[in-house]
Amino acid sequence: MRAQMSATAWVAGLWNAGIVSAWVIPALILPPLFLHFFIHLAWLNAVKVGFGLSLTAALLYFQVAHLRMRFIRGTVLLDCGYRPMMWVFIFSALFLLYIIIWRNDILGSLPIVIKIVLTILFSAFYLIMGLGRMKLCANGIWIYQELIKWERIKYCEWQGNDLLVEYHTKWPFPAKGVISFPPDCKWSADLIMHEHLSQATP
Repeated sequence: MRAQMSATAWVAGLWNAGIVSAWVIPALILPPLFLHFFIHLAWLNAVKVGFGLSLTAALLYFQVAHLRMRFIRGTVLLDCGYRPMMWVFIFSALFLLYIIIWRNDILGSLPIVIKIVLTILFSAFYLIMGLGRMKLCANGIWIYQELIKWERIKYCEWQGNDLLVEYHTKWPFPAKGVISFPPDCKWSADLIMHEHLSQATP
C-alpha cells in the first residue's frame, strides 16, 4: 500500500515550501539585477539570462547532491514504495519535454544551449522526484530523493502513519518535516528507527 498525504503532511509541506521560497526568490532576483546594472544588459534580457543561470545552477546542485546522497545511503533495510503524488511529477517531466521538442518558443529568446540544459535538468529533477521511493537505509532515512542521516535526527514522533521529524541541518536552526508511511510499513519502520536512533544517540 502506498503512503497517503495526510492533512499534517500537507501543512508541513506548505510550511517548508514557504521557507524554501524565502531563499529562492532572492536567488532569482539578484542575478538579473546584477546583469542589468553592472553588465548593462537590457532589463528583459537580464531577467531571462539571470533566471536561466540561477535555475541551471540550482538544478545542477540538486543533481550532484542527489547522486552523492545515493552513494552514501548504504544498504536498503526497508522499501516503503513511491511517493503519494508521483504522477504529478512524472507528468511535469513529460510536459517539459513537450515544451523543448514541439514548443521551444515558449522559453523565449534564451540561448538554445541554456534552453536544452534547463529542460534536461528540469525533466531529470521531476523524474527523480516522481520515481523516488521511501527507504530506510543503513545510514539514514531516504525520503524519495534525499537522505537524512540517523545522527542528524534530533527528535521524531509518530502521529498515526505520519512521522514528525526534527533534524539538524547545515544552518543554525533544525529543520522539521512530516514523513507519511504506508500503514503496512509502519511497524517495521518503527523497529528499524528504534535500533538505529539508539545507536546514533551519543
